[in-house]
Amino acid sequence: MKPSAENDTVIFGSGCMRDDNGTFCSTAEPSELSSSSSKSDQEDQGIPVPLSPIKEWLVDFGGLMICISIRTDIAWYKLLQPTKQYAPWCDAVLKTARLTVSIIAILKEQTRASKLSFADVTKRVAEFERGRHAFISTDATHVERYVVVHGRIVLQQFANYPDESIRQCAFVTSLVEKREERGH
Repeated sequence: MKPSAENDTVIFGSGCMRDDNGTFCSTAEPSELSSSSSKSDQEDQGIPVPLSPIKEWLVDFGGLMICISIRTDIAWYKLLQPTKQYAPWCDAVLKTARLTVSIIAILKEQTRASKLSFADVTKRVAEFERGRHAFISTDATHVERYVVVHGRIVLQQFANYPDESIRQCAFVTSLVEKREERGH
């Protein structure tokens, strides 16, 4: 995925670092449900590490996995489970990532992704059931506002999506225009 660099704000992170065990644990999974959360993992909380300023971050997704990675001057770090301190930030990013995955699924159902306008997509998202992870609101206007405000994350996920017809569909073009109109 294309990383997002935020030059207007300096953000620091800290946490416990562990070796990557190769299970590709999703940031979106509760630790109790994660296949990588074995008894030995629970005992090994890792080494506490304060990080230098975060230079960029990205959201990667595939299948049922959604993962947030951050880069500092030293290395890339894959976030597993956020601490209480970082959970609100992580939850907002994950909610938007889940929404984007759902929007891509809606577009993939079409014979041509450009058949659906931005308004069509936001109306369909407004029809999601309340319990769904990607639920925003039953009001399409609120959904549109959410998508535009969080458009950086949405567009980041679309940017390197393998299907060019999805990457260049009317929804993406309209989202870029709406963000420019509103100064985002």
